[in-house]
Amino acid sequence: MPKANSTAITAIQARNHKEGVLSDGGPYRGLRLEVLKSGAKVWTYRFRSPVDGKLRQMKLGDFSQMSLQEARKKLGEMKALRDEGIDPAIHAKSKKEATKREQMAKKVMDYTVTDMCHHYLEEHIERNRKLKGQKEVRRILTKNIINEPIGKKSATELTAMDVNRAMEKVIRRGAPVVGGSTIRELRLAFEHAVSSGRIPEIPNPCDRVKTPSNGKRKRFLTDWEIGELMRWLPESGLSKTIQDVLKLILFTGCRGGEVTAMKWSDVDLINGVWHIQENKTDVPRNVQLSPQAIEVLESRSRDAYPVFPVPNNPKKSIVQNALGTALAVYRKSCKLEHWTPHDLRRTVRTGLSKLKDSKGNRCPNEVAEAILGHSRKGIEGVYDLHGYEDDCRHWLKEWGKHVDIIVNGAPVVSLDSRRKS
Repeated sequence: MPKANSTAITAIQARNHKEGVLSDGGPYRGLRLEVLKSGAKVWTYRFRSPVDGKLRQMKLGDFSQMSLQEARKKLGEMKALRDEGIDPAIHAKSKKEATKREQMAKKVMDYTVTDMCHHYLEEHIERNRKLKGQKEVRRILTKNIINEPIGKKSATELTAMDVNRAMEKVIRRGAPVVGGSTIRELRLAFEHAVSSGRIPEIPNPCDRVKTPSNGKRKRFLTDWEIGELMRWLPESGLSKTIQDVLKLILFTGCRGGEVTAMKWSDVDLINGVWHIQENKTDVPRNVQLSPQAIEVLESRSRDAYPVFPVPNNPKKSIVQNALGTALAVYRKSCKLEHWTPHDLRRTVRTGLSKLKDSKGNRCPNEVAEAILGHSRKGIEGVYDLHGYEDDCRHWLKEWGKHVDIIVNGAPVVSLDSRRKS
C-alpha cells in the first residue's frame, strides 16, 4: 500500500486516487481519502480524542457524494467540536442514535391497531388455527376492530376506554359472546405486537376491560316444542337443506358445524354410520345414525360431494352461520320461544337424560356425552378411550323413536329391519 501523502491535495488528485490513503495537509490536516477493499472511496477524519487521548478515525462521507470542498467544510465542523473538548466520533454516534430513536418513535406512533391485527392474523392465526378458525377470527377482528374507528388509533395509544367502547357496540347488536371473543383476540393481537418488537412492552389495555358475562345458555325444547318445531319446518319457508340440517342436529346431537360440513364419502347408510374426521375436539369419531336420521339423508341428492352444498355450487358446503341467518328471516312464523340451532343439541342431551328404554333403563351419562362428542376430562379422558358405539346406537335409536312418536304417534321402520330386508 502506498505511503500516506502529507501534502495538501487537489480535487484532481482526489478524483484520480485509486488505492491506499491520500492525506490532506495544511489547515486541513487530519482529512484523509481512503480507498477500501471494495473499491469505494471515503472521506475520513483522523484525530486524537480530547476525552481520553486515544487516536480515532471517523467517516465523514462517501467520495461519490461529497466533494473535496464539502469534505473540508465537514472537517472544520468536527475540529470545532474537538476544540470544545467534545469527541466528534462520540458526538456523531450519539446524534445518530438520537435520530434512530426519533425514527423508531415515529414508526411506533404510525403503527395502528389495524396493522397490529393484520400482523396477528398473518403471523399467528394463519399458522396455528384451522381454516375455519382462521376465517372466524378474521371476520370478528375485521368487522368489530379494523373497520371501526378503533382500528385507526395508534396501537401504543390504545386505551381501555377505546376497547370497552368497541365491545359495547358489539353487545348492543345483541352479540355479547362475540363481544367477549373480540376482546380476547384483540388482547392476543396486542401481546403478539409486543413479543414481535413492533411496540414497546406497555400494559395491555384489554386487561383492564371486563368481558361480558352472558351466562351459560340453558334453553332446550320440551317434547311439546319438539313436536311443534317438526310440524312447523315444512311450512316455515326454510330451504330443504336448512330443514334437513336442523333435523339431523336433533336426531344425532351433533354440532351444527359438523352437520353442515358432512360429506357423502364419510356416510355409510347401509350400516348407519357417519365418520366425522374433523371436529372441535380434533378427535375423529363414528356417529351412529338412527332410522330417522337415515331417512333424512336418503331424501337428499347424492350428485353433490358435500351432503349440504351451497346453492349453485355442488362442491362447497354451506357454512354453520347460514342456519342462524335463515332462522332470522323465518323464525317469526314459529310459535316457539326464541331458540337457536345449538339449543337442539342441548335438547338431545337433556332428552337422553330423561329417556327410558323398553327395559326401563336410563341412558348412562358417559354414553350421552359420547353421543354429543364431548371429550372426557382429567385422568378418565387419558385412560378411557372406549367409544361406546353400540350403546350410542341403542340410545340414538331410542331417541329417534321418542321424537317420531311425539311428531307422528309411531316410530319409523327400525334400522335392524332395513338390514334384514
